[in-house]
Amino acid sequence: VLQAFAADFEQRSAFSLTALANFVRPLEAGPVAVAELPRHAGISEAAIMQATRYLTNAKLAVLEPVSGAKGKQLRLTDRGLGAYADCATNLQLLEGSWEERFGAGWMDPLRDVLNELVVSRDLAASPLRQGLTAADGCWRASLPPPATLPEYPMILGRGWWPDGA
Repeated sequence: VLQAFAADFEQRSAFSLTALANFVRPLEAGPVAVAELPRHAGISEAAIMQATRYLTNAKLAVLEPVSGAKGKQLRLTDRGLGAYADCATNLQLLEGSWEERFGAGWMDPLRDVLNELVVSRDLAASPLRQGLTAADGCWRASLPPPATLPEYPMILGRGWWPDGA
């Protein structure tokens, strides 16, 4: 159901639902240091690099120096902020069209089930924590555990982990 919803959303939007939920959301309030994006977004550095490349190439965001510190920060451009605002409208329109198509009232029970599964973006409080514990000897087991879950699973080609790693 999530895949079908995302596919319908992406036909109407400048952002994928994955990018919007995980990566663009933290930028809406203002620039974020690139080094801090994995913590805010709940996605891996590889996923951050991929999303940054897409957003900057599409002129939806710009990389700029962090004032008074090392590193770079990412900021949505006016075009990116406009696309972000359009996404809220697109989500409402899509939910409305799905209610017409599949019947009113079915989305709330689905949302409730998903909320029970996730509980919160805090990984320590989520039932998903058990399924996201890396096996001993795995490269991921040597990393500190993530503190935050992504808002929407982000799968890159190599690892099938919901943070895109």
